[in-house]
Amino acid sequence: MIQAQPLHELCRQGIRDRVFPAASFAIGNADEVSVGCVGKFTYDENAPNVQPDSLFDLASVTKVVGTTSAAMLAHDDGLLDLDKPVIELLPEFAKGGEVKSKAKVRDLLLHCSGLPAYSTFHRRTKTPDEAREAILSLPFEYDTEAKTVYSCMGFISLQMLLEKLTGKPLDAFLRERLFEPLGMARTLYNPPEALKSSCVPTEDDKEIRKKLIQGEVHDPAAFAMGGVSGNAGLFSTATDLAKFCQMMLRKGDVGCRQLICAETIERWTTKQGANESTRGFGWDTKSERGSSAGTRFSMKSYGHTGFTGTTVWIDPEQAIFAVLLTNRVHPKADNQKLTPFRPRFHNLVVDVLKGA
Repeated sequence: MIQAQPLHELCRQGIRDRVFPAASFAIGNADEVSVGCVGKFTYDENAPNVQPDSLFDLASVTKVVGTTSAAMLAHDDGLLDLDKPVIELLPEFAKGGEVKSKAKVRDLLLHCSGLPAYSTFHRRTKTPDEAREAILSLPFEYDTEAKTVYSCMGFISLQMLLEKLTGKPLDAFLRERLFEPLGMARTLYNPPEALKSSCVPTEDDKEIRKKLIQGEVHDPAAFAMGGVSGNAGLFSTATDLAKFCQMMLRKGDVGCRQLICAETIERWTTKQGANESTRGFGWDTKSERGSSAGTRFSMKSYGHTGFTGTTVWIDPEQAIFAVLLTNRVHPKADNQKLTPFRPRFHNLVVDVLKGA
């Protein structure tokens, strides 16, 4: 049995240090999981306590658990060819100029397509259809493959491409092909009204939405997309994400079926190319210095972080994983205390799981 008490104590210290008001974590291996939760929804002493079924806004962890997984499944179905130009699969992508014809599917996944990191399109669009049109019309900011620029716009473009190939909205495709088969019943986009009170609040937005954001996506681009977006939008629990991580450690084998091909998982979660980028396909891999995974996860590890305070790391060499969900953006998004906390957490995870 995993003894995770040291992680509870570290997270309680994080609350005292105002790194975050709430945290939920899951650690384990392919066969065993330990889940913990500490803190309250906000710093108010009367706020609800975090529960194992409390939902957190995953922010950019959506890119890997959601969008990249959908791309893996479409690839395994024979629908998605990484070497195809994006405009062959999504002709509307060419609206931003002829230079966009050089970008391949792999470039969206590797964040080297030429698209900007972000865009303020959400300030001038009023509907998800207008948002999609604005993103498809974005010009490139640099030559394809000239450098790596982490791009939310690239992943929303990937979402539109996947929806065209599969014939289904991203949320419906993932629910049918990933979340329901894994029993991830509390992983979803756009939580319904009945679940909003179970969602841990994010920012107290006094400027744009002028309210405490709870049960709707924090990211402005994903909000403009209607809450279902390639870059953000998923809500989930540590328990559900542990099921996902175990599937990944088992190379897609869920006992009764092969959910994702083992070769796909192995290839997509491996660093691609020889340049300075640590990117795999969709996933990030561990950097030699300054990684949020700390110093004790192996260099074969892969993971992702989210702006709201979420993190997933999986280490196939040591056969372990860690999920850390927080709302570090509450009450304001300028809180940077989670940056040094994450590596401390992951180093302690290895101690706990390896019995140090």
